[in-house]
Amino acid sequence: MAAEGQTSGLQRRVNDLQEELAVKYKKDAEEANTKLELTTQVLTLKGQLEESTTLVATLKASLVAAQEREADLSAKVTDLMSDNELMRVEVESLRDMLTKAEERARAAEAENVALVDRIVKEKDAAAAQINEMNALVELLQNQLKVRDNAEAAGVGVGDGGDPASAASAASVLSTPSTYHGMLQSLPSSVRVRVPPPGGDASCNAVRFGDVDRTFLVGFSDGGIKVFDNATGDEKRVLHAPGAALGLDTCGEWVLAGLGDKSVGLWSMKSGRLRQRLLGHGGVVHAVRFCHGGRGCVSGGADRCLRIWDISRPTYACR
Repeated sequence: MAAEGQTSGLQRRVNDLQEELAVKYKKDAEEANTKLELTTQVLTLKGQLEESTTLVATLKASLVAAQEREADLSAKVTDLMSDNELMRVEVESLRDMLTKAEERARAAEAENVALVDRIVKEKDAAAAQINEMNALVELLQNQLKVRDNAEAAGVGVGDGGDPASAASAASVLSTPSTYHGMLQSLPSSVRVRVPPPGGDASCNAVRFGDVDRTFLVGFSDGGIKVFDNATGDEKRVLHAPGAALGLDTCGEWVLAGLGDKSVGLWSMKSGRLRQRLLGHGGVVHAVRFCHGGRGCVSGGADRCLRIWDISRPTYACR
């Protein structure tokens, strides 16, 4: 009985130890699982930390690039502001220049109007003088006829002649000396007769050369003929794109106002059209060289007087 009791006690002891060992193994297994989970979490967090570090480095690089772009844009904005200020100053200067140019244009327009009025008055005065000269020439012609008739009849004009003729002679003697000088310079016969052009072309303008012994005739068909003043021989024909209404020459060059609203400039030597000056709004009736042949002035039906600088290739008009 005593042995059975010891065996039973030992068996209980073994069972208790096995239970304790099982509890210990279970606890160790739980702790191992816990360590494994913690290790897995640590590895996961380490990976996330590395990704965060990489992301932070990328963001830092992007931030540096953004700061550089900001600095570049700031510099560009500063340059643009400076350029804008310069442009503003230039615009103000251009406005001032435009205002002054407008004032000069208005003054030039007023001068042109005054010049046109003066030219019109001078032309009216010249026309009046021409009319007086024509009347005087007609009077002289009548007196010559009376004298010829008196001589043919053997009667002197001064003694016993026609009283009307004597009165006419007295009126001629009382004519101002200026008209006497003009009359003495008038030719008594036709020196040169220019043949008319073919077709229906008419003569629009005549101009004697101030330098050489030539005179120019402009026709409605666009032809400009140059004649020798002494012999009447035709020296050259200049072809114009429109009817020649006004002529002038300085020896080397020929200037013509044309019916197509332009001014033509020809070389007398080659006979070629050098340049057409455009700007008139109507046909050009009058042209003249000025400034020693370096410029010219033109007037047309648009009631404008234009001054051209023909010494430069641009042929500027003012």
